[in-house]
Amino acid sequence: MQDPNEDTEWNDILRKFGILQPKTKPKEEEESSPTGGVRVLNACEDEERNQESLDEECALLEYREKRLQQWKATQVRPRFGELREVKVQDYENEITLAEEHVWVVVHLFLLDIPLSAQIDKHLSNLARKFPRTKFVRASARTCLSSQGGATVLSSHCVSADPSLPALCIYISGNVKGTINAQELSTLSLLELELKLAVIGAVQSDLQQTKRAGGMKIIHKSDAKNSTDRDSEDSV
Repeated sequence: MQDPNEDTEWNDILRKFGILQPKTKPKEEEESSPTGGVRVLNACEDEERNQESLDEECALLEYREKRLQQWKATQVRPRFGELREVKVQDYENEITLAEEHVWVVVHLFLLDIPLSAQIDKHLSNLARKFPRTKFVRASARTCLSSQGGATVLSSHCVSADPSLPALCIYISGNVKGTINAQELSTLSLLELELKLAVIGAVQSDLQQTKRAGGMKIIHKSDAKNSTDRDSEDSV
């Protein structure tokens, strides 16, 4: 019997009249044909594009996760916002062992002293304005008269300057500055804010400039505008 796939004139006539099925190409030939090669090439290109998209998606997810962690870190930072009184037994935990990198402003107050009342008023305002700084008040008499009181307050706040009431400024358990009663009695709210900003306890937008007959405290933005106006006037 004649092979129906054989290339003969008779088989071609039979295929023409539909008696034989059209001749099928061998599988190897089909895969090696130009159209088969295009399909394989397209499949490779699709895989590369998919890999690029996957890489981009992974990079985007990694970036979002990093930003999320940064946002969470800012949210867990302690916030205070008010002037609180600290008892002598809590002084060490609340102040010298306070959270790392947290500024603590301590008012060593004296009862029935007008200056202490004025300082409390200033600190209450600053506590609301700078909630990431811890503002506390502690009785100077109680701390000094308690057993080991001088150790609790540290020599920087007691023997170095015994003038009370006073402010003692800490960060990470270390004393970074003190403001004695004599100086406090002359400071306005803005001047006290600027003083704490110079020490580093608050991030203020105030700055001090010299003027005839004394000093002037202004906002940094106002200072820039003033400088711009002076420059324009000099042109």
